[in-house]
Amino acid sequence: MSSPAVQLDARERWLAARRELLTASDCAAVLGVDPRRGPLAVYASKVGQIEQEQTAWMKWGRRVEGAIADWYAEETGRPVVDLGAHEIQRHPDVTWLGCTLDRVTAGSAAHPDPAGNYSSHVNGLGPRTGPLDAKAVAGFKAAEWREDPPLHYVVQVQVQMACTGAQWGGLVALIGGIALAWRDVQRDDAFLAAALPKLEEFWLRVQRRDPPEADALPGTSEAIRRLWAHADGETIPLDDEALSIVTQWDAAKVVRDSAEETKEEAENRLRARLGFASYGRLPDGSVLTLKETNRGGYTVQPTSFRVLRRWWPKLQLRLK
Repeated sequence: MSSPAVQLDARERWLAARRELLTASDCAAVLGVDPRRGPLAVYASKVGQIEQEQTAWMKWGRRVEGAIADWYAEETGRPVVDLGAHEIQRHPDVTWLGCTLDRVTAGSAAHPDPAGNYSSHVNGLGPRTGPLDAKAVAGFKAAEWREDPPLHYVVQVQVQMACTGAQWGGLVALIGGIALAWRDVQRDDAFLAAALPKLEEFWLRVQRRDPPEADALPGTSEAIRRLWAHADGETIPLDDEALSIVTQWDAAKVVRDSAEETKEEAENRLRARLGFASYGRLPDGSVLTLKETNRGGYTVQPTSFRVLRRWWPKLQLRLK
């Protein structure tokens, strides 16, 4: 077994190599279908300003990846092999596109691949194998896996197939730590043909140090803070498009402030109507609650406050 220092060194080399490539996990964000980050956040990671934020679920996913793959193999009877956590597969024709596979799998007698093929074992990548991408998913996202898996995960597997030459791939999700969902994904060459020019356009931006337009996705604000962390004191001219954006910004602030004032007034009026009551039933069957809640902490004294909420009870609520 390699030492922690050797493992850390391998990971650092892997991270450095990823910065020199557009990877399968980047592509959904570049194409605008990743709910967690957009093109600017990917750009910042490629020019060395910021690494993708590792959420608690992403860290948990790495820790349980092997267990998810083992459960998938047990559930499907399919063989599964690990090529290595730091093994990068490069696209055969596109030098700047690559991926790291969670696992490789193949069809089984019980669950053949989409073409009807099956195998009893897998040594590595081959003509009938496919990439297997394992995800740890929060329980409240279970509905996203009832039919087709989330689009950003499908995009990731499509790019993995393009890099490995596979005709199919698998997605498997551990949902809420207690349930397994898995789906096969067939290669979509029409999608890949449409996506590659957009990915190439983005990669050329990275080479030119020409950042893409900003958006409202969660990772973008942090990317902007890292990319332009310091002011140089200069004044630059801005164009008519910037003026249009400023107009939208001002209008949005007015709407926000007005909405906050309206919300505050409505909440005060509802609180006054409830008075000392904990519940209030509305004509549509929903219920307002204004219950006293205790909150404590390590740095503040415990406090009591009344929080206004609205909910629709499944059972008849008996008001006192």
